[in-house]
Amino acid sequence: MSEPVATLRACVRAALPAGAPVLLAVSGGSDSVALLAAARALPELAGRVAIVHVHHGLRPAADRDAAHVRALAAACGLACRVVEAWPGPGDTGRSETAARRRRLAALAAAARDAGAWAVLLAHHRDDEDETVLLRLLRGHRGARALAGVPTLRALSGGARLLRPFLFGVSRPGRHELRVAREAAGLAHVEDETNRDERVPRNAVRAALSAGGPELGARVAATRSAARGALGLAVAAAAAALMTGLRAEGLGARLERDRLPPDDEGDDGAPDPRLAETLRLLGGCLRRPRRVDTRGVVLAELRQRLARGAGRLVVPASPAPLELELGATHVHLPHDALAQPDPVACVLAALARGPLYL
Repeated sequence: MSEPVATLRACVRAALPAGAPVLLAVSGGSDSVALLAAARALPELAGRVAIVHVHHGLRPAADRDAAHVRALAAACGLACRVVEAWPGPGDTGRSETAARRRRLAALAAAARDAGAWAVLLAHHRDDEDETVLLRLLRGHRGARALAGVPTLRALSGGARLLRPFLFGVSRPGRHELRVAREAAGLAHVEDETNRDERVPRNAVRAALSAGGPELGARVAATRSAARGALGLAVAAAAAALMTGLRAEGLGARLERDRLPPDDEGDDGAPDPRLAETLRLLGGCLRRPRRVDTRGVVLAELRQRLARGAGRLVVPASPAPLELELGATHVHLPHDALAQPDPVACVLAALARGPLYL
């Protein structure tokens, strides 16, 4: 059994409910076609798989890619849906970030329409190394930024993104996927933009290749340390909210002494506990928030707490989070808990968050 098939099997058995239908996101590139090859080799996925292809409408070869994926699906006897994620009227966003945002929205809609429990993506070990190095080069030092790519995360509408090749300890990379795809006899298409080193990720990919095993090992060590720190911070945040968060009238309150300090560790990196407490708190509310946990926001909160009292509006999406800082509690006057029991709120928020499996 090839490494990609073995990793996919382990992930399916651990993370997918029995019989749950899934979509395979297939771009037509080598990695995603390798995911298709691995899924075909698993009896556990028989009758549960369909293909989704996202057409961004940004490249001249996009129609060719969609036609190739349709042909692959037909040859494999699988249903295929092509969903469009084109820039809308007045949308000039052609960046990787803008395209990713539209792609996630398209995948969420496709999963909802298909009744799929998850959309499987072909991200692998090398992709994760590129992500970590790219963030390091951009100046990120936080544990969440450097922890890499989560194996499982929620999509809007109740479905999930599952990256099975990032599951467990033994994870395949680009080479192993290519070998498995070729062994399965499935053709792929090349994205001509992957050779353009003006694209930051492509430049980082080239740097990792030139840096050899030593650079890859250093990046992997950074990711491993960040994941360890993140896991401890999330556990501390969950314990703080389970024990210190309570309903209060039409809002909620948190005991001040449950908020950890926002200090730097021995390595100079910021302590992630305060950021993770705020992040998890946003998920415990009846109107969930994605709280901004940038350093400038955390520093302002620390200053206000040091003064002993005051009001602070924390940037968050889809609406700011208003905090009233009292002598013993932090009050949320306009935000009730999602459930009366804070433990249930925290567990539900954790389940909706990204998981590194």
